[in-house]
Amino acid sequence: MKKLVFFLLTAVAVTGCSSDDNASQPTKIEGPEINTVDFSGVKVGDEVALTGKGFRDFDEKDYKILFVERLPQQTKSISSTENTTRALPPTESDRDVVAQILAVKDDKIIFLVPNTAGNGDVKFVYKQTKKTFGYFTR
Repeated sequence: MKKLVFFLLTAVAVTGCSSDDNASQPTKIEGPEINTVDFSGVKVGDEVALTGKGFRDFDEKDYKILFVERLPQQTKSISSTENTTRALPPTESDRDVVAQILAVKDDKIIFLVPNTAGNGDVKFVYKQTKKTFGYFTR
């Protein structure tokens, strides 16, 4: 009986204590606060300002502005004499295109809308953290 109790206590002690407790929780990366941007009326090639707090010019290499990449237009016309159902060709991809950052100031980042930008969410990336701050339509 003593051996059984000793065995159970040892098993509980070994499995109950672990050095990796709370190791699966991600580390929170503090970054700049950003505001949303209204992209209505904004065209490809326009300068846009992302406003917020906490931007630092020495962190410029850690900042990225991502747009959804637009796929090239298909130039072939599809004609059919049969009655068929066809899916429309996609015009946006699932890839991102990086905007060129022109300037970083304490309260804003100024960037250019890329020529290959398509319809979709616009994201601000700081280190490994992505935040959506607007929706661009061509």
